[in-house]
Amino acid sequence: CLETGQHAASAWPASLLAQAAAQQGDLGGITEVLEWAEVEWSSRLMSFDARTARRWMHAAAGELSAARAAAVRSAEQASAVGLHAIAMDALHDLARLGDAQLAADRLAAIPTEGQGAYSVAMRAHVTALVSDDAAALAASADRFEEMGALLLAAETAAQAGVLHTAAGRKGSAATERGRAAVLMARC
Repeated sequence: CLETGQHAASAWPASLLAQAAAQQGDLGGITEVLEWAEVEWSSRLMSFDARTARRWMHAAAGELSAARAAAVRSAEQASAVGLHAIAMDALHDLARLGDAQLAADRLAAIPTEGQGAYSVAMRAHVTALVSDDAAALAASADRFEEMGALLLAAETAAQAGVLHTAAGRKGSAATERGRAAVLMARC
């Protein structure tokens, strides 16, 4: 906080706000906030939140190659220090940003023991994206919704709708698109 001088305590929420803004496509001021947050880090663990915000900032700006490269770098850096959950999150983002196969390949190297429901859901989502499986994407949307990850649930339902459309299943496509809209409205 600039007022109290507790910079590290302010850097973490600042990076989370920047991430949320980037995922909504609001790029105004994000770069300045992230540059400040990245300088003020007192914890390597919290610095990954700024990296997440930065990759979504690239995506919101239409720089998908830079966003994917940032996701790969974050996953590598997290894995190198044993932060497997953070690496999984970065690889899940990589899949969401359009390189599901590379994400799946890299996820195979991350240990599965001790995984929680969110990790299992991320792996299932990546697998469904790689296999272009609309039913598996719908099941992934269910998992995300059940755990309260409504944005991911909406995104995954929309992905299922796209696959149903491509396969000529108009009714299923309309159902998933409607579901995605309802989930987005709940975000």
